[in-house]
Amino acid sequence: MKLPRAVKRQDLYYVAVLLVATMLIWCAAYNRWTAEAWRTPTTYGGDAWWGMAVAKAIATGEVLPVLPKQPESLGAPFVANWNDYPSVEEGLNAWWGLLARSFRILVGSNIALLAAHLFAALTFYLVCRRLRYERSFSAAGALLFAFSPYALWRGLPHLGLTYCWHLPLGILVVWWCLAKAPLMRSRRKLGLSIAVAVVFGMQNPYYTGILLQFLFLASLCQLVRRASWRQVLAPIVVVGSFAVVTFLLMNVDTFFWRSTGAASGGAVARSYQHLEVYALKPIELIVPKQHRLETLARWTEEHYFTKAALLGEAGAAYLGVVALGAFAWLVWVAFERLAKRTAAPVPSHLLFIVWVCAYSVVGGINGIVGFALELFRGTNRYSIVILLLLLLFLVRELSRLARR
Repeated sequence: MKLPRAVKRQDLYYVAVLLVATMLIWCAAYNRWTAEAWRTPTTYGGDAWWGMAVAKAIATGEVLPVLPKQPESLGAPFVANWNDYPSVEEGLNAWWGLLARSFRILVGSNIALLAAHLFAALTFYLVCRRLRYERSFSAAGALLFAFSPYALWRGLPHLGLTYCWHLPLGILVVWWCLAKAPLMRSRRKLGLSIAVAVVFGMQNPYYTGILLQFLFLASLCQLVRRASWRQVLAPIVVVGSFAVVTFLLMNVDTFFWRSTGAASGGAVARSYQHLEVYALKPIELIVPKQHRLETLARWTEEHYFTKAALLGEAGAAYLGVVALGAFAWLVWVAFERLAKRTAAPVPSHLLFIVWVCAYSVVGGINGIVGFALELFRGTNRYSIVILLLLLLFLVRELSRLARR
């Protein structure tokens, strides 16, 4: 069903206000009100140096996305070799390089970081509206998602993780795959699902991995329902295959270099210890390392962060007060439906959150798999998926209450 023209126009107003609000909040958060401030990066050191070096090399044309990378301006008096390290985020690097070429590296890096928050707010809002949620709640949820503690903690050093804007689109595709109506029947949904899968294949591999896991669960759910084979295979074969193929294409340079036998083999170091240090610790979802309430921040610092043996990326997984309230509401709704044995199923939001926790926690599924394949070490990063599911649930329930 198409939306009336007046409704679409009203959504455009909301989008415009949402993007302006996002820009103002970002400028306030990073104190970017003057031209001089825009010529200063938000942080120095860490992985930010690596990201800006890649963007600069692309901006000057020394390296090109996907192709082998050997910039001559770095590694003097020799030529630097970046082919050992698998670089999946070729699309993001190209975008960052374009901004660096247009506005120079420091201003371009600030714009790239701002764009991550703008894209996150926009896609969250559009997905909510596609699900027929109320505009005001959709816009509020979009701002909470765009300025999550996770995104602000990652920032410029982990820009590939800060660009989590496509996660709402991925959840929408998964829900289409879970629906009783076959995905293959709608060409529009199928085309959009494939496009989203390609985007996931070009983005950070952690996000690609969680999409494939959710698609597998969707296929399993359709199998339990005894749906047709087209519905069972569509999520993982039709949609998932595009994400996998795109992921492989993004690493053509690394695969080619390693096939020549010239790779050093030490560019990516992984160990089981990392799987525990950087795993998701449920307590960190509810305790902030930094907070506006100084008493709370001081209490958590004294009682947890100074005593915990396994810290990893301390403070990155905190969900925030609103999301924690949404989690309590979600658990109550699920418990009520189970206790009353109503026809309404347990919200899929909770089922996916349970899977994310089972996979990501210390000693969880990823830890078990890690005995043979140490691939995803920082599973604490899946806290953003938990946050997204909670915000989508909250917006949905508030929209239902508003309609009543």
